[in-house]
Amino acid sequence: MKSRYSQGWETCEATAGTPRALIVSGARSTNVGVNVSVSIEKLDNSNIEKFRKEGKIDAIKALNLRNKLNNTNALELAKKFFKLQGHKEENFHPAEFGQSSWSGGDDDRGGKLPYYEIRWYRKDVAEADIESGKAKEILKSVRIEVSGIDSHLISYSKGMLPIGSDF
Repeated sequence: MKSRYSQGWETCEATAGTPRALIVSGARSTNVGVNVSVSIEKLDNSNIEKFRKEGKIDAIKALNLRNKLNNTNALELAKKFFKLQGHKEENFHPAEFGQSSWSGGDDDRGGKLPYYEIRWYRKDVAEADIESGKAKEILKSVRIEVSGIDSHLISYSKGMLPIGSDF
């Protein structure tokens, strides 16, 4: 029996009853490159039931999907990616920082997601325009999204900035 999950170009495939399993714990394409993390473990009929009974497989899956960043670490990580793209903090206003959250469902549940968005506006953007909530896409800015699960860059975009420089 084969199971297959696919989203865009990301694909994970597993076959039941095979002597080993290939687990793709993360695969994504970004503007900067491709980040892939793969782990291979030999599973056979003698140890798979033991792992299931001990709960090790579920525990490992749960640990891998937890948010490993706090607000301070997420901002530091985003600044690292910001500088790697050649930007200088002195050319920008202080960063706007936020952790995404979700809400909804019949019981109006919600919570924080392990996903952070950080945006820097260039110094020549007026503070009044930033505070007024003017469309963020038309203001000169850099936006970086980082993952709290694997500490990778999710996306990088810059709006209304020249290619290769801040000004």
